[in-house]
Amino acid sequence: MKKISTIVLLFVCALSFAQDDVKKANITVSPYYLWSEPSQIGLSFELNRGTLFGSGGNSSILQVAYGTMTYEVGSQEADGTGYVIELGSRGYFSEKDSGVYTQNTLAYGNIEFKENGYKGTYSYFSFLNPTVGYKFKVGENLSIDPSVGVQWVIQMKGSGFIDNNYIDEWAGRFGIRVGYTF
Repeated sequence: MKKISTIVLLFVCALSFAQDDVKKANITVSPYYLWSEPSQIGLSFELNRGTLFGSGGNSSILQVAYGTMTYEVGSQEADGTGYVIELGSRGYFSEKDSGVYTQNTLAYGNIEFKENGYKGTYSYFSFLNPTVGYKFKVGENLSIDPSVGVQWVIQMKGSGFIDNNYIDEWAGRFGIRVGYTF
């Protein structure tokens, strides 16, 4: 919990530093759900800094989530829970903060399993999370944001009964966010 609090605090502090045109920057806070392996439910923070290079917009993304995963070996299954943290950027094609976008994040996840007296941990790092989505603006401040993408993970050696040979390095990602812009 201290790690998550520290990352969120650093992100909020980064928001307070000067930019050329502070009035153009805004932040969107979105609860989100991401169907993947591991699945995620959490909060997404998007700091939009306006347009770059003449058109479209550019945003920084921080996502902090509760992660769930099912580990399967043969007919045996174990359910695990943990956390996932992602930090990255998003680029809009047409407008400052809505429409079609692409995004990529750096991700770290840690999922712990406890089943029938057995314990294990699955951890991963990922720098390849390409995502394509569309941010629909509903009124001035509300948005709905479906997305689709893939994730390639670098797995750390599993502990306990977790063997990474049974976990795919590639995972599809389908997500939905409902956000409010401040």
